[in-house]
Amino acid sequence: MGVAKALYQRLNYDPDADFVPIGVLGAVPNVLVINARSLPDPSLAGLIAAAKARPGALTYASSGSGSVTHLLGELFSAEAGIQLLHVPYRGNAQAMSDLVGGQVNMLFDAVATSLPLIQAGGVRALGVTSRERVSELPHVPSLVELGMPDMHAPSWTAVYAPAGAPQPVPTGDLLPLV
Repeated sequence: MGVAKALYQRLNYDPDADFVPIGVLGAVPNVLVINARSLPDPSLAGLIAAAKARPGALTYASSGSGSVTHLLGELFSAEAGIQLLHVPYRGNAQAMSDLVGGQVNMLFDAVATSLPLIQAGGVRALGVTSRERVSELPHVPSLVELGMPDMHAPSWTAVYAPAGAPQPVPTGDLLPLV
């Protein structure tokens, strides 16, 4: 709903006119993870330096074209002033498998799903897409903290209703949609 008009030339609906927002059910940060063996310097600075040295040579996996993970990769590229090669998958499971295997260099993924691999050392976390560090990864800085202010980009789930639906009575259970 948040990016459909920017991504698609033709939609069978108008996200702004055909729906009304009810509220956000939740928002979760993502984490930038890399295959540390694929970079000479497995840090954020090292990743950016390697990408600047070889524009388009480093790869980032996503769960598919137009997905949150794809858009995060593009936002990261723009924010860092680098050119990365997008490798779309049909979901994050195969993308993560190929990251661990070294077929791709980096991936944005939900903290919860990446956490076991980060803890086991299968991938290295470079930064989270929140304004501050997350409790699950206290040693991993936020990308905002590392000087990338536009990388506050959590994934969110929201409830919408058809336009013209009666306004709900606030219950306090949902966060306002921003």
